[in-house]
Amino acid sequence: MSEIKKMKKWFHKLQPRDQIKLTIACRWYSYHFDTYINSIYRKKMYPRMKLIRQASLLHDEENHLFWIGPLYTTFKKKLCNTKLINKSPFDKFIDKVPILLSEYIREIKRWTIYIDRVFIKSQLYYKLKSPMIVYRGLIIPKNSKLSLYMTGITSVSTNIDNAQEFAFTVYENYDNGDSVLYSELKYDSYVIELELPINTLVIPMNICTIQEENELIIISQGICLQTSSITTEQVTNWNPYFNLDGELTNKNEGMLSYKKINATFIPDGSLPEYTKFNISNIMDNVIDDYITL
Repeated sequence: MSEIKKMKKWFHKLQPRDQIKLTIACRWYSYHFDTYINSIYRKKMYPRMKLIRQASLLHDEENHLFWIGPLYTTFKKKLCNTKLINKSPFDKFIDKVPILLSEYIREIKRWTIYIDRVFIKSQLYYKLKSPMIVYRGLIIPKNSKLSLYMTGITSVSTNIDNAQEFAFTVYENYDNGDSVLYSELKYDSYVIELELPINTLVIPMNICTIQEENELIIISQGICLQTSSITTEQVTNWNPYFNLDGELTNKNEGMLSYKKINATFIPDGSLPEYTKFNISNIMDNVIDDYITL
């Protein structure tokens, strides 16, 4: 029996109340809360303007559909797509003007504590029964040092195609909301082929998520031990990007290069620790009209 089938069997044997808790936590983690709770676990400073832009999306009807629309699951469809699950944790702010940033932050703290309680403190995670190969796509600023330590909650995929996509996706936004295009001049891309040992603690995001990414999140903390030389691989470009000459390359034209690392995950026996949500004080652009401090 494959490890994914074992995960489904494990999930279906859980108490109904625990299935609901995991379904809600997975669903919320997959949309913005991954960045919130990892900022807490990794003791990072969360950018205030990024927080404000995300809060302003509550008044964007198309964006709000991500909260209340149909979701993806391969575990328990009737549970994932119910009114209980398809409900925004920010419901209290919908159609409310203005939104106080302090109240929005209070809700983030409330629901990240909920996710932490479900994923970590309730021990509703799955222990691998056999070694498993997964893939992690990473994008970092050009010539920066890549860290192979895994802290907080780490996202991986059982499909290398999904990892390649993450390796060339820039998770930033211009002020007008348009996506930032990948640039070979600005970024280095990596795909780690990672062997997870028996008893690694994971949660399958296909319990309930926004879209199919064959995603697992690793709860165990530890380090990736490189097991072979780094190789350079190529993948067909699927989005426009800027090449090494600074020229725009059209969609499905050209090849993108990434560095491939083979590694084994070495857990250190610890779990993420919930501390506090720290927000930067830098105000680098105009605050959205819907937000007041």
